[in-house]
Amino acid sequence: MLYNSKIHNLPHVFKAILGNIFPFSGQKNQLIVLNYHGTQKRFIHNFIKQINYLKKQYEIISPDVFFDLANSKKQVKGKKLLLTFDDGIKNNLLAINELDNLGISALFFVVPQFIDTSIKDQKHFFVKNIRPTINPFIDEDFEDFSALSWEDLIKISKNHTIGCHTYNHTMVKDVLNKQDLEMEIIKSKEMIEDKIGLKINSFCSINNTLLTIGRKEQQLIEQNYNFHFTTFGGNNATLNSFLIKRINVESHWLQGALKFALSSFELNRWAKKIQLFKNNIK
Repeated sequence: MLYNSKIHNLPHVFKAILGNIFPFSGQKNQLIVLNYHGTQKRFIHNFIKQINYLKKQYEIISPDVFFDLANSKKQVKGKKLLLTFDDGIKNNLLAINELDNLGISALFFVVPQFIDTSIKDQKHFFVKNIRPTINPFIDEDFEDFSALSWEDLIKISKNHTIGCHTYNHTMVKDVLNKQDLEMEIIKSKEMIEDKIGLKINSFCSINNTLLTIGRKEQQLIEQNYNFHFTTFGGNNATLNSFLIKRINVESHWLQGALKFALSSFELNRWAKKIQLFKNNIK
């Protein structure tokens, strides 16, 4: 991927330069969870390049292996990495094809109301609920604004794992009444299970976990799921199943920015926000 001023802003370029210059290797023992969103056709070759880089640096594990590690409660040894994808965007099928060719399994968090929205209205839903600010140099094709269908998910679930990403991707903590909150966390899970015929054990909070998950929300998640994937970055070598840290990366990123995202600096800078979250859910 080459620098493009219409795609890469100055902070991104600065991180890319730092990531290429300095050997930010991170901790010796790592359990990293990455989260992507769209994997647009124009960037799929860059996505493949990213995955090939990650394969050299980490053991890329499947969701099932990740869950086993979490349940064992043992200290992680070595450098392991799980791939996750948020929102259930149609262009993820391009990434899935590449991952299948490499024998890599990932975890896909989907939004039931996005899926059930009529195809002609999905772009409106996407812009209103998922990504209000669109860069036309990143998202431009039909599949960049469309949802994976239930039929897609049934096929995908043969090699990958499906999780819940709320009902409509608009949840804010301490705002919803009991019925609406249960729709976002419980009914959404039941809908996915009914449509694909598989149990859902993972929930992924949206946007900013500090703003979307409070005490009531966290309690419902812990009562109905085995895992909560958050928006906090960091290393999961010592794993809390209901506070799983994830590092956001995107298929259009410069390679140096990907390296920087995996650096010691990025892995450690979330400590204050994580502690604030822990205090909020006590």
